[in-house]
Amino acid sequence: MILEFSGIQLQRISKDDIEMLRTWRNDSKIVSHMFFTDFITPAMQVQWFQSLKASDFYFLIIYKGKAIGLINLSQENLAEKSAYAGLFIYEEKYLGSPIPILASVSLLRFAFEERKLLVVKAKVQNQNLHAISYNQELGFEKVSDFEWQLHIANFQQKTVPLIRKLEKLFPNIKKP
Repeated sequence: MILEFSGIQLQRISKDDIEMLRTWRNDSKIVSHMFFTDFITPAMQVQWFQSLKASDFYFLIIYKGKAIGLINLSQENLAEKSAYAGLFIYEEKYLGSPIPILASVSLLRFAFEERKLLVVKAKVQNQNLHAISYNQELGFEKVSDFEWQLHIANFQQKTVPLIRKLEKLFPNIKKP
């Protein structure tokens, strides 16, 4: 499965990707922002990959033919019609660029339009002010200091206006 949006692709991960992802995930620049900070062994990574459900969508963020990060929609709750989203950019030169925003919008469109979810949640550490600000720009709202969660509960009100703005800024947007 591949989602496309304004020159970027979200490509669903395969077993061939998991060692690269493990290396990225263990890098201090990434692990320092995660809730799980233990070193991930190859066996742990294989076990994680094998535990993924069909409703767990982990995508490589591909820009100009190169994988630069990971974005996901996982832990889908069918009763609540909700799931958690997550993102990290490994290639530092793309931090602060439009690429993470375009990847996030592509994932949110997939979540709300294709998966028909009502709520997308993100867990963010309180001290990660950059991630909190980033998520708030996407329309997420903080709901709990204890759980460090941000939610988008109204796609039409929060995310559609952002998509329209991006369509004007990036007229070559390809819809997923």
